[in-house]
Amino acid sequence: MVMRLRTLAVLLLLFGSDLLLSASLGADQPPSSKMEKALARLADLDAAESAVWAEEHEIRYDVQIHAVQAIVELRSGASPASVTSQLEQHHVRVEAQNSQLLRVSIPTQHLEEIASLEDVSFIRRPYTFRELDLAENRGVLKTGAQLLHSYGFQGQQVKIAVIDGGFQGLAKAMKTGDLPSSSISDMIDYTGEGLEEETEHGLQVAEIANEMAPGASLILMRVGDEVDLGNAVDDAIRLGARIISHSLGWFDSNFGDGKGLVDEIAKRALNAGVLWVNAAGNQATNHWMGLARVNNNNEWIEFAPGVNDLEIYATFPGEIDLVLVWDEWPITYQDFDLYLTDWKDNVIASSEEDQMGLAPPREMIQHFVAQPGLYKVKVKARRVSKPVRLKVWSLNSEHSLSPAVAAGSVVAPADCTCTLAVGAINVFQWEKGWAEFYSAQGPTSDGRIKPDLLAPDNIRGFSGTSAAAPGVAGAAATLLSEHPEWDVNELEAALEAQTVDLYEPGKDNFSGYGRMQLSLASPQASRALSTTQVHPGEDVVVTLTAQMPASHFGTFEWVESVPRQLVVAGIEADGAQVSFQKDSDPMQIRWLWSAVGPGERRRATYHIHVPNEASPAQYELSGSLNGLTVTGDTTLAVHYEARSAQITNRPVITTQITKRAIEFHFNRLIQTGIERLDVQIFNLDGHAQSSSQLSPGQHMAIPLGRHWANGIYLYRVIYRDIAGKMLGQEIKKLILLR
Repeated sequence: MVMRLRTLAVLLLLFGSDLLLSASLGADQPPSSKMEKALARLADLDAAESAVWAEEHEIRYDVQIHAVQAIVELRSGASPASVTSQLEQHHVRVEAQNSQLLRVSIPTQHLEEIASLEDVSFIRRPYTFRELDLAENRGVLKTGAQLLHSYGFQGQQVKIAVIDGGFQGLAKAMKTGDLPSSSISDMIDYTGEGLEEETEHGLQVAEIANEMAPGASLILMRVGDEVDLGNAVDDAIRLGARIISHSLGWFDSNFGDGKGLVDEIAKRALNAGVLWVNAAGNQATNHWMGLARVNNNNEWIEFAPGVNDLEIYATFPGEIDLVLVWDEWPITYQDFDLYLTDWKDNVIASSEEDQMGLAPPREMIQHFVAQPGLYKVKVKARRVSKPVRLKVWSLNSEHSLSPAVAAGSVVAPADCTCTLAVGAINVFQWEKGWAEFYSAQGPTSDGRIKPDLLAPDNIRGFSGTSAAAPGVAGAAATLLSEHPEWDVNELEAALEAQTVDLYEPGKDNFSGYGRMQLSLASPQASRALSTTQVHPGEDVVVTLTAQMPASHFGTFEWVESVPRQLVVAGIEADGAQVSFQKDSDPMQIRWLWSAVGPGERRRATYHIHVPNEASPAQYELSGSLNGLTVTGDTTLAVHYEARSAQITNRPVITTQITKRAIEFHFNRLIQTGIERLDVQIFNLDGHAQSSSQLSPGQHMAIPLGRHWANGIYLYRVIYRDIAGKMLGQEIKKLILLR
């Protein structure tokens, strides 16, 4: 039997201290190997020694047949079927496969033979994953979901794929009704060991998703490595899942930049229209990242000036699990080794893989310590030719690192743009509290903000971001039952919009957009045009209005897109931060209101000038508020009409502002067919202040009452013929100072 099953987890790296790297490039490099040293070593050991070695190096070893479970990477363009045939001739059992990876069971005496095959690129241990929980059990969430349930939105007709490391206790939960059998549409085990083996973590995740969306159908999928993960995602897409809930993190599949094999698997789901909800991770205090600097007197990396180790204090006997990765994915020539020592600096465990252009940039230690006390983590530079960022993870939540770097501790694939990363906030501090101290923080190693939002943990004892993520997955299902027409982008935008902002205004690396707060109401946003029919040379006023629901407090981000054939002639802010990208196509205007209270409104205005050379056409305006589509006027029609004389012989509108009135005089110079003027005055919010009509030669005075404040006003003049048909229009400014 396999002695140890690894749990899926990969946390993202982040920016640590500014350490400089010393370079020491080895002179004569040994020949490249197509196999990890930790696997090759087994061929030289007897059965008893092999079992101990496998335990210490996270190798799945079957002591009965002296075989290891490993991942075989195929050469680009190689046929999996052809390679499978070759492996079977060497007594290798293929357990699972996809396009470029095989999971196999290889007798140790045949490892070198398999590595020498032309179509085999590399043989390695599977990537390391862990469950992102801290305790046990499950519960009901305080996120507003019950309000949606009461209106009948419970996730009906929505499938959620729960991809996890085990569902121990599933049969009992189905019998007792803790997870009703009617809520499960499919159950698939990809490991070959049984759906209910190893851990109850997946069952707890599934129960939270079910409590949040009792009408949704669950697809339960047990995976053991990245081969299983890829196959599970393909099946989830095939079975019609709209949402994937993944409370596992992968620690050694990338450097936290949203790339790598596991993140590419998540991107397949997004491309198929599936929302991937991932736990952000719990390693904020178990993570270090920085540039590698070598002490001048030795090869040990400094984690701070003069500090050559990270400290771990074990309060009781147990395993210390460590992962070292560096910013050289997917393969590297830069070579670092990882060591665990006692408090006297005596080495008690090590990982010394040879990175020579074929191996991934990672080292791993799993060591059982029998005595509580102080232990140290050390990294040695073996062959380094340039500055390299390192990342060290302590996977056991009880074993924090000191010093630790919380920034950049988001786990893969939560680091990907293709996933919704969920941090945790204690349910008992829901209204006032911040993110849990261990909840992973951004930014990603390429500078993006993560996580995306927070949801509650400590649900009847089940703590960690593992408990938070399925709550968001269930919330997504309830929203889809209310809005089945939404695509994955609209669904993600709605979840991010239905949050209560925390920390600094706007999205941040501690809480994302804030804590999830579902509501039947979403922020309302509308666009109104002063006219939807214009001629070349004329102007249009665009008024934007947004209102926060009574149950929400947070940020408004309005993004408006304007075709490049038009000219944005003026932008009003209404207290927002405004940016204008006139060189983009279409042009984009962005308003950001950092603090909007419950029920409050915000308005903004911009002006469009239609150039004389603009072609007659329907011009489309578009925009979004917090990612949600804006309603109202969207089309501006530019067209030509018979306007011959009045274009060159426009009537002259004379304006004069006195202390008591605004005066207009219509003086027609030449007979043009214009027999009436409609004059409207607007404030900058787009509200009409006055509306009047003028005939040729007529004088008009508009009294200035108390409701006329000092400032800028716009007046629109519409030219009409004797039948009242509009012949043209123009918009001008008035400045009122009394």
